[in-house]
Amino acid sequence: MISSILVSSADFTIDKKNGAKKWLSHLKTGQVIDAKVEKVLSLHHAELLVQGRKLLAKTYVPLKEGEKILLGVSKRGTEQIFKLIETRGKNLSALNQVLSKALDHSDPYEILSKILRSTNLADLEKEMPLHRKTLFTLLAKQTKEISLKSDNADQNFLKSLIKNSGLTWENRLFANYISKGALSKEHMKSIFESDLKAIAMKLMSGVDNEEGKANLNLKNFVEGIEKLQILNRYAFEESGRYLLPVPVLFDERLRFGQMLLELGHNEKKNKSGSDRLIKLSFLLEMSNMGNICADFSIFKNRASGIFKVANNDIRIFFEKNIPKLVNKLNKQNFKIQDIRCQVISQEAVNSISFIDKMIDNGRWGFNLVV
Repeated sequence: MISSILVSSADFTIDKKNGAKKWLSHLKTGQVIDAKVEKVLSLHHAELLVQGRKLLAKTYVPLKEGEKILLGVSKRGTEQIFKLIETRGKNLSALNQVLSKALDHSDPYEILSKILRSTNLADLEKEMPLHRKTLFTLLAKQTKEISLKSDNADQNFLKSLIKNSGLTWENRLFANYISKGALSKEHMKSIFESDLKAIAMKLMSGVDNEEGKANLNLKNFVEGIEKLQILNRYAFEESGRYLLPVPVLFDERLRFGQMLLELGHNEKKNKSGSDRLIKLSFLLEMSNMGNICADFSIFKNRASGIFKVANNDIRIFFEKNIPKLVNKLNKQNFKIQDIRCQVISQEAVNSISFIDKMIDNGRWGFNLVV
């Protein structure tokens, strides 16, 4: 597992021993060089052959011995590093596809949902030590805390979700350390208790593998988050896409959705972001209505959209409720141009893949699956 993603997942940090520091100083930022993976020493360490010199590198990129890679010379602060450009002769989108397929079959937040359901079983509660029961209770409480409530508009929802879903745990630790130095026990406890990944890792620590399915699910949850962290890093660097889990609390029932946020290729150039067109697409799996699709466009504070449903009865229901939605959006300072509803085939709705949109360069948007 990846226990500390503090920097870009495409980065290669070079060990400066044995004259490597002096050799690196002759390279220019932006220079592109060929390299070969001589040995894979561990999950995060490999020996590279670069311009006839063997270098020890630390990276979170999965590598195979003998493969050739293309590296760009870059900097992180004052430190000189390498950044992966291509591997096995393919663009990084190939790695995106591998990670996407893995996530499509093992969504970490679906696994978390199983964990939360299993901890409600009376026999498991009886067998569980008190400190673990406390942590499981904290995990359930924090999940509900960051969930989207159906009747309440929360302007800080996305901020809280990004901060506490587990996807930025290591960055939070790093940022706190940089700004405040050594962290006190009290401060460390407060940030630990608000992060899903941190709580799950604490539950895993000091537990034998023999403890069964509950611990296996925790391990799969943390590993799934780390795959998503890597995928998000690549997708955001290449095209401004970012995939988020969305816990949704409806009638006291917790379900997990997913949200694909895309800022577009010009995200870094547009500093204010005020003139950026954002396209939003939603896919909601609802208990009584099946899958519901919606496409929205937002420019500044103006919005328009269309819902797509599987039959006419659902269309009539949505059209009755669109005025309520418009009224709520108006209260949030949106100016609604047009919101409509149309009937499409259920097969068309079911074929939509939010994971595929992470690596599809032909379309950009914001996707929600509940």
